[in-house]
Amino acid sequence: MLTSERYQYGDTIVHLLVRLGEKVALSNVLAAMNAELRHDTLSLKNYAEKTPRQLAQSFEIAELLKWSVQQSGFYYLPSPPAVILMHSTEVEGNEDCNLFQLDASFTKYKLRIFQYKNPTKQLTFEAIRRAQEESNVSALVVCVIGHGSQGAVEATDGSVRIQDILETMCSPILDGKPKVLHRLTTSC
Repeated sequence: MLTSERYQYGDTIVHLLVRLGEKVALSNVLAAMNAELRHDTLSLKNYAEKTPRQLAQSFEIAELLKWSVQQSGFYYLPSPPAVILMHSTEVEGNEDCNLFQLDASFTKYKLRIFQYKNPTKQLTFEAIRRAQEESNVSALVVCVIGHGSQGAVEATDGSVRIQDILETMCSPILDGKPKVLHRLTTSC
């Protein structure tokens, strides 16, 4: 709640958001600015001669401001990225460990996870299309764990070319949004 004791004459919107501890709103405002405007805004002083960084009372806000000054550009994710984990249960070695670590990391950050065990070629592409159609998809991460060869990964019914996966990920729905393909394969 903004009260008169929390507002100081000459505060910018960034000053106010810092005072209120509104990290998400502050991230949105900073993401909408180019690097030069962001730097200038974070350097502005109110009439009490305080910059937004000097007003930061929480460690999270202070770190966000410190980090954003150093960035030439960054992409704000208004919603959690969609994460597709595709893995073969017939693999040997560290693949189960890799899957567990990835799943734990993605769960920790509250990402939307879609897991597919032993996907077919068709299911590989359908899973990517389904994730893209989720509402508010701000980014897409596809992790493929299993056997493969150069330029391909194995599905239960044959090889899937990495190039085909990449082309499917580059749909108009995700135009201008981050897309990541993470491939953990074992070659035999």
